[in-house]
This record gives sequence, C-alpha cells and structure tokens, in this order.
Amino acid sequence: MVTESLQSLSSLYITPCGIEGKSPETLRSYAETLKLFMSTVGRLGLPDEPALFRPADVYEFLGHVG
Repeated sequence: MVTESLQSLSSLYITPCGIEGKSPETLRSYAETLKLFMSTVGRLGLPDEPALFRPADVYEFLGHVG
C-alpha cells in the first residue's frame, strides 16, 4: 500500500511545477507518471516510504514501464 507521505510528496512536486508555468499537458503527464509509479511500487514490492527508495528501485520501476 502506498503511504500518504508518498502521495503528499507527489502533490508537493506537481504544485510548484504549475506555479513555475509548466503547461497543463506537462502537469498532466507528470501527475500520470507519478500515479503509475505509486501503483507500481506496491505490485513490485518496492518500499512505500520515500526515504527507503534506492536508485535500484527507480531502475526497477523504469524496467517495468519502459
């Protein structure tokens, strides 16, 4: 299960991107990628706490969606 902290961090990333003037399409793309990441974390058995992520976890995610 994905923790609130991961979801909160996603919002904390997307909101400033909008303030910086990123296009609505870019914001949607970022949000979709983060949602995919959060849903994949549980399926792959990756850590659901951001502090526990390792570069290898991100590469494993990319290997499954790429």
